[in-house]
Amino acid sequence: MNPVFANCPEYKILFVGQYNTGKVQLIQAFRTPQPFDDVITKIGVDFAVSSLLVERTIVRVQLWDVEVGDRFKNLTQTFYRGSDAVLYFYSAINHQTFDEMKREIVRNFKMVSKPEPRYVLVETNSDNDLLRDVNEEEIIEVENLLGIEDHIKINKITHSKAVDLVMQIVSIMMSNAEQENTTKTQQKIVKTHEQPKKNEKGGCLCNNFIPLFVIFDQLYHGLLFYCRYL
Repeated sequence: MNPVFANCPEYKILFVGQYNTGKVQLIQAFRTPQPFDDVITKIGVDFAVSSLLVERTIVRVQLWDVEVGDRFKNLTQTFYRGSDAVLYFYSAINHQTFDEMKREIVRNFKMVSKPEPRYVLVETNSDNDLLRDVNEEEIIEVENLLGIEDHIKINKITHSKAVDLVMQIVSIMMSNAEQENTTKTQQKIVKTHEQPKKNEKGGCLCNNFIPLFVIFDQLYHGLLFYCRYL
C-alpha cells in the first residue's frame, strides 16, 4: 500500500436497494466519468474502492452495492457488520422499491452490530413529479422509524453527482466523529473536576489540629519533668 494512504481514515458504505433504483448506475458512475449505456449485471454484491480528498483529509472509501430480497438475505446481513453508513435506495416513481426498502430495514435493523452505522435515505428520480409514486408522509414514517436525519434526493446520475454523494456521506460521518470526540473530551474534563482529592477530609477543620495539641502537651510535660532534676 502507498504510505500516503497507510494511515488514512477508511469508511465502509453500503448501497442497499433493488437494482432498478439507480444505485447500480451510481456505482458505475462513481468508478469512471465515461458515459455508459448498459448496466453491468451482478449477482448479489458489487463494490468499488477509491481514495478521496474530503475537507482537506485523504480518506479511503469502500462502496458495497448490496441487492435486497429474500434470496440475498444471508448474504446482505454479512455486509452490514462493520459498515459505517447504510444508504437505503428507492425510486420516487416506483412504490414497489420503497416497499422493498422498508422490508429490508425491518429485516436487518436488529442485525447491525454496535455502534450502529449512519442511516441515509436516497431517493432517485425525484424530479419527476407527474409520475411520483411515493408521498412525503410515507418517507417521514420511515425516517422516524430509524431516527434518520439524512435524506438525499438525486435526479440525473452522473460521475460528478456520484462522487458528490459519497463525499457528502463521508463529510457527515467525519462531522459526527468530531462531535463525539468533543463530547467525550468534555465529559472527561467534567469527571476529572468532580473527583474528590485523595487526602481531603470532610468535617470540622479543628479535627486536623487535635494531633498537634497532643504533641505540644506531651512536650510541655516532658520539659517540666526534665527541669525537676536539673
